[in-house]
Amino acid sequence: VSSAGNTGNKFGSPFNTVGAPASCKNVFAVGATNSVGYGSGLHYVVDFSSRGPTADGRTKPDILAPGYALDSALSGSTDCKTKEDGYVKAGTSM
Repeated sequence: VSSAGNTGNKFGSPFNTVGAPASCKNVFAVGATNSVGYGSGLHYVVDFSSRGPTADGRTKPDILAPGYALDSALSGSTDCKTKEDGYVKAGTSM
């Protein structure tokens, strides 16, 4: 399992931007989607997420997961009684 990568719009076109290790054979690549209300169709894949096809024509990523404008917890406290505010994050690596 590997992230598809974050070079989706680096070269002007989001396509053919997936690279190793996500493009390797037998690797399950995970791409990122926008949250609800941020796009549909081809625009549902967040612009920074890399995508295929690979150099040999295989479709990548294999699966998509939420990766933009996600509500998350802000880390930094080891006290479980501390109330922390929500924190909006982006990326499948958070």
